[in-house]
Amino acid sequence: MFNLTSNHWYRLIGVLCVFLFLFMVYRREARMRAHIETLEMRVAALERRDHALSERWAEASVQAPAQGAQTETTPAVKEVKPVYHQPVHKAQPQAQQPSSVPQFQEMYEGKFQQVVRLELNTIDSTTLVRVPGIGAGTAHAILHYRRQLGGFYSTDQLRERITWDGALPYIDKWCNEWFYVDEYFMQKMKLNTLSFKELVHHPYLNFEDVKAICRWRDRYGAVRGITDLEQLLAADSTKIEKLLHYVEF
Repeated sequence: MFNLTSNHWYRLIGVLCVFLFLFMVYRREARMRAHIETLEMRVAALERRDHALSERWAEASVQAPAQGAQTETTPAVKEVKPVYHQPVHKAQPQAQQPSSVPQFQEMYEGKFQQVVRLELNTIDSTTLVRVPGIGAGTAHAILHYRRQLGGFYSTDQLRERITWDGALPYIDKWCNEWFYVDEYFMQKMKLNTLSFKELVHHPYLNFEDVKAICRWRDRYGAVRGITDLEQLLAADSTKIEKLLHYVEF
């Protein structure tokens, strides 16, 4: 047995404390690096979105002066016809026929009056609530689901979240007529670098899926492709097909 004096014990405890401190600093820096990479991905996606919106705004600005020039060429002075003093017969008022247009305008005040094609990955809440059938609550649900996913790859993904009775009569028109998606604005997940907490927030990954992914990374170093993903997710073809739109190996 070793006979350690009090000085030796103090030194040993000091070395252990330094080791624990360095280990905690290393773990903290690793978490910070992962968080910074995630923020950089989000910033890059926002920059791509802003660039696309700027291009669309520039196109609209170019078209606006052309329309204004056409308006200015129309004559502003109307031809004045001579008025002859002739007996005027009052026209009998015609019976007003019932029309559904005023009722439609009253019901959808502030809404689009005809179908407008809207890109689902860049639309904001102000534009969403102008679509017939979409209120503030539905708009919030759509944008929140978009943030969780990292963007939509198909308009049919709205059916996964919009399930309440008030929206069901509109969902087919939203998916087929009103909305379209551009996958350029989607945000990919780095499957081998994101932390457990970041992965588990994705709607297509549950707790057991993320635990299996982290265990696989600890054992083999990384998830290297579809074959590894099939083994991890027990060959769930539907889930794998959806995830392939979002993961980067």
